[in-house]
Amino acid sequence: DAESSALPNAAEACFSVQAIVESLTSRLQRLRGVREYTKLNGFLETEFLPSFQQAVEMSDAKTVELAVDHRTLSPSDFGFHNALRRPDGRLAFLDFEYFGWDDPVKMVSDFLLHPAMELTPDMKARFVGNMADSLKRDPAFEVRLKSFYPLFALKWCLILLNAFFPQYRQQRGISDAESAGILENQLKKARLMLNTAVSGYECFPYRDEENTVDVN
Repeated sequence: DAESSALPNAAEACFSVQAIVESLTSRLQRLRGVREYTKLNGFLETEFLPSFQQAVEMSDAKTVELAVDHRTLSPSDFGFHNALRRPDGRLAFLDFEYFGWDDPVKMVSDFLLHPAMELTPDMKARFVGNMADSLKRDPAFEVRLKSFYPLFALKWCLILLNAFFPQYRQQRGISDAESAGILENQLKKARLMLNTAVSGYECFPYRDEENTVDVN
C-alpha cells in the first residue's frame, strides 16, 4: 500500500547488525552508570561484556540495512501476554504502543525470548517453522535469525536489569524494603538469559534439524 510508507519505524527497530549493537551499547552504558550495586557491576563487566563482544564477532550478517521489501509491520511487543480470547473463540491482540516497521527477525526473536511467554520448545519450533514458511520471499530470513538471535537475547538480558534504575522502581511503586529481593531475582533471570545467548552462538535451538518439529 502506497500509504504504508508514512507509518513510523517500530520502537528500537533494528534493520542491521550495527543497529542492534548500538541499541545494546546504549543500554549497557546506562546500566554501567549505576554504581551502587557491586553485584550488578560485577555481572556486567565479567560475564555480560565478554559475551557481548563474542556475539558481535560471531555475527556473520552483513552490516547493510535490510531492504524495505523484507521489512514488516510489527506490534513490537507481540505475544500471548498481549492477547485476549473473545467469547466466540477469536483472538484479539492488544498494545500497539511500539508498533511500526521492523525486521521480522526481531519480532520472532522477541516472541521466543520474552520472559512473559510460557512456551514449550516444540511450540517455539512450530512458531519459527511457520514464520519461516511465510517469509520465503526473504531468502536471508533464517540466516539473519540464527545470527541475530543471540544479540536479541543479550538485549533481553539488559532489559531484565531495568529494575536497577531507581526511576523504574519508583514508577512501579517498588519500596526500598522490596528492592533487595527483586533486584536479586532480576539478576538471576538476567544470568539465565545470558546463558540462552551464549548457547545460541553455536546452535539456534528452534530450527536446527534435530530440534525442528513438524509444523503441519
